[in-house]
Amino acid sequence: MEEPEIQEIEGKNFYLINNEAKLAWFANETNKNPGARLNINAKLNADLDMGHKLWTPMVAGKGDVAFEGIIDGDGHVISNLYINSEEIAQIKPVYAQNLGFVGVLGNGSVKNIVFENVDIVTSTSAGTILSNTANQISVGAVVGWLADKKPGGVVSACYVSGKISATGNGQGIGGIVGNGKNGTIEHCLSAVTIQAEGNDAFVGGIIGITKATLSVKSCVYNGEGLINTGNGATGAVVGNHLSGALTTSNNYYDEDLKGVGKGSETPNTNKKVNLVNADDIACALNGGEMLDGYCTVASPWSVGKDNLALNGYGAETISILTVKETHYGAVTITEYSDKTVAEIDGDYTGPDTIEIKKDILVDQVVFNRKFTIGKMSTIMLPFSIDTSKVKGGTFYKFNRVVEENGVRKVKIGLVKTQQLGANTPYLIMPKEETLTFSGEVTFNTETAPIEQLVNNSWEFVGTTSFKSFDEDPELGNIWGFAGTAQEGVKVGQFVRAGSGVTIKPLRAYLVEHQNVALAKSASGSLNSMNWDVSYEIDVEIVDENDNVIASGKMNAVTGEIRMNSWFDLNGRKLNAKPTTRGTYYHNGKRVIVK
Repeated sequence: MEEPEIQEIEGKNFYLINNEAKLAWFANETNKNPGARLNINAKLNADLDMGHKLWTPMVAGKGDVAFEGIIDGDGHVISNLYINSEEIAQIKPVYAQNLGFVGVLGNGSVKNIVFENVDIVTSTSAGTILSNTANQISVGAVVGWLADKKPGGVVSACYVSGKISATGNGQGIGGIVGNGKNGTIEHCLSAVTIQAEGNDAFVGGIIGITKATLSVKSCVYNGEGLINTGNGATGAVVGNHLSGALTTSNNYYDEDLKGVGKGSETPNTNKKVNLVNADDIACALNGGEMLDGYCTVASPWSVGKDNLALNGYGAETISILTVKETHYGAVTITEYSDKTVAEIDGDYTGPDTIEIKKDILVDQVVFNRKFTIGKMSTIMLPFSIDTSKVKGGTFYKFNRVVEENGVRKVKIGLVKTQQLGANTPYLIMPKEETLTFSGEVTFNTETAPIEQLVNNSWEFVGTTSFKSFDEDPELGNIWGFAGTAQEGVKVGQFVRAGSGVTIKPLRAYLVEHQNVALAKSASGSLNSMNWDVSYEIDVEIVDENDNVIASGKMNAVTGEIRMNSWFDLNGRKLNAKPTTRGTYYHNGKRVIVK
């Protein structure tokens, strides 16, 4: 071992590493007991060949201490890194608990390193302490365990190729990080082949297991394979989202793999990859986006003559046909080689707004929202579509709100045009539990609605994000259709929203703007008392001549929408089902009585 020189860089002292002996000295300093130095910094200024000699991870151990410094590879290559848990356990058994270039990372960072031809062999039987502990074994080429530190460690702009072989039960194995609680993995490319044998082993192309608060963004998995023969799970990005908040975005991987092996994928989880040695992939790894053919972020990744390069240093040639998936809040758009599919999450409650600011042509729409048949609800679509290409419901548009004999009524009309407008709220009477769409559509949330749905103090408003209402006299009164039965409110009921009421994206609500309503009341145009105290609204469906063709009552406490009414062609309501032959309206539809 050889002690490196120190240089001050941007106000911090860094050990300059230009040979293998100096790197070994630096690692040894982090493992001294007592006196381990956990917040020292290192910077590589040469490529290193570790010669397939045994590497003891920096800050090795059970995770009670963690590395807090900076390791900056400056784009240099560390080749032939070799880690073997059984050999390491002979030095100290607990050193085989968390395996990687860095064993345990706290609030430190590892960045800008190319790891070529790593070889990691691990077993849960390594050492007497390990074989008798319930703690999981964490194995990652760059970091074994991202510790429970806040704000958490960062692994950034690292490339790894090689293989990881693991046997035994209860392991988290990842191409970049094995297991993590708090931290960020970003701009990393994993080309590692992983093979795991044993139960409860979780394998991820980027990270094996995530807990607490983890972010994986702008990463690519492009290894030759992830093999897991036990009862665990395997994912191209994450093996097992065990608990906590996992946020992933702009990640790429082979379309044959699943992004997250176990555990729900979060709102910003991206899936699947394109030709890797290409501008768009290099741009994604940099965390940028392509605008007019240029990436908004130019480094550290770039396209080389034959392959991607990290800070100008070439890695192995990479070429694989992949698929890209991008998330826009409740909307996920996946670009396959032969088609583009948009999936809408009808139960999305995440923080992100649907913002699609340029046209995206989509071949197929999958709408994951369950309706209650016969119970009216609201809907808004971020694309326009011909009504003949939508199956599963009848669409209505907001007309106006009136007061008749002291009772409020919402007048709605059947959509007569062939086109449902983008970003335009509608009411829908479901005929089936799900809606199906056919044909190409263009997503764009910047497209103006086909009409502004405003009537006096009332406005029909669509939503692009999960929204919570608070009672606010300045805002006015919010009304909406109940989507779930709770606290005495039934599905399909039109209710006035109190504080804490929520609405999901791509739905709509009526707002009574209080300042306008009060102004009209003062001028004598409205009965202020009736408008202030009423908690029930009638709904009437009218035709193009304003004849009532169906009616129903919706009460904020007890009423469901009930549309069991008959009208003649002149809009006169009948007391019962007609017995005379002729044409009538029943619940808004023409019916011939014979």
